[in-house]
Amino acid sequence: QIPAYHHYFMNGMVFNPAATGYFTSTNAFFMRNQRYIGFEGGYIVNELTVDGSLYDNKLGLGISLYSDVMGASSSAGGLLSGSYKVKFSDNAFLRFGVAAGVEDYRINYNQAIVRDPNDKQLNNFNAGRALVPNVNAGILLQIKAFQFGLSVPQLIGLNSDFKALVNEGSSNGGGHTFDRHYLASARYDINISEKTGLKVSPFALVKFVPDAPIYYDGGFVLDFRDFVWLNATYKANYGVTAALGFKIKKSICIGYAYDVVTNSTKSMAGINQEILVGYRFPQKDNSKEKKELEEAQKKIEQLNNELLVKKTEIDTLHNQDSRFRKQADDKYNK
Repeated sequence: QIPAYHHYFMNGMVFNPAATGYFTSTNAFFMRNQRYIGFEGGYIVNELTVDGSLYDNKLGLGISLYSDVMGASSSAGGLLSGSYKVKFSDNAFLRFGVAAGVEDYRINYNQAIVRDPNDKQLNNFNAGRALVPNVNAGILLQIKAFQFGLSVPQLIGLNSDFKALVNEGSSNGGGHTFDRHYLASARYDINISEKTGLKVSPFALVKFVPDAPIYYDGGFVLDFRDFVWLNATYKANYGVTAALGFKIKKSICIGYAYDVVTNSTKSMAGINQEILVGYRFPQKDNSKEKKELEEAQKKIEQLNNELLVKKTEIDTLHNQDSRFRKQADDKYNK
């Protein structure tokens, strides 16, 4: 299964490529998730994502690099992602996204704790390896303050045989299935007070993987002036998570989440946490140019109105001239 990140409410593209380029700015996020460190080997995931938008936020482009280590197994990979925005109105749009890349998955049998060292699956303790293509797809719907997303990570769902690193041409009998996932997410932003800049955003995520229990979580983010946020999340069959974060000059954001495990493994879970570091690249300050453009547009509109008035006056004069000429012709003929 894909890694379970906590700060997806800050960086949606880790689960849904349609969130690539969601913001007009260019953003970089690094996340490190540690779980079950109390077990030997534990579970550690690192991911770096960078994304931005082009053509007035219609097109999003991004890249993600990740490593995933759990005991004797490890993987590393990268994805290139893109999204396209279809705008229905000023407050409603739909984004389509796809990400594609490759993952290098390995099992280091020499690090495994085994009962039978002669097990043929161990391949004489030589590492097994599988290079697997990976494709994710998703959509993201935004209607005013409501957001809804659907995504399918590991879309192609390949079954891969491991190859021994010492004998690249042969299979060691082991294998790995990259299961297709089905994710649905929702979020709603509520402005509690415009004066104090206080906002609360309830959110939820549901994940379905064939032959595995349905996973879901839900919580809320309390944001103060886009500077400090607090988060609480319930995670099914796992526990609860509390998170705190803040932004520095609206460019650097730092977040920390701590899991309180409540299931049957809590006595052995150890420290379970996630660290988030993000950076929003500064955008060119074109407020002066914008103001000048707005003033020029107002001036053009004013001149158009004056031109319309003058045109009306000219038409009136033409009509009068025609009437006077006709009267003069009538008098002359008479």
